Amino acid sequence: MNSIEGTNRSFGTFRLWGSLGWGIMAVAAGPIIGQIGIERLWMIYTIMMLFSLAFAFALPRGEAKKTAVKAGKVNCRSLFASRAFFIFLFVGLVLSIPNSVNNTFVALYIKELGGGESLTRSFGAACRASRPAS
Repeated sequence: MNSIEGTNRSFGTFRLWGSLGWGIMAVAAGPIIGQIGIERLWMIYTIMMLFSLAFAFALPRGEAKKTAVKAGKVNCRSLFASRAFFIFLFVGLVLSIPNSVNNTFVALYIKELGGGESLTRSFGAACRASRPAS
């Protein structure tokens, strides 16, 4: 985000392309893993991780801000005593539990209904594509 500061690009654009890339890779990874076998997945993971690191180091560096705001001491007791913060945490927890359950078990459910691996990958890609960009 530092490198796009001061440009006409927005966070939403980067988020959109990141989600699209994730969805495309989710669909493309299935046949590749099917060809090489799950026991060799570590090789694909290692290669992709090295590629990602090389790409990350090739990104342009943005200008760091010269003035940093010095943070004071954080009083955890007052943070958790805040009603608004507690409600925020609770709502986040309530929303994340069914989302995690859905992400965990939807592939098993699709398989039980007779769907194949390609349908499961397509469902995962469609879920990522339906996320808001920002």
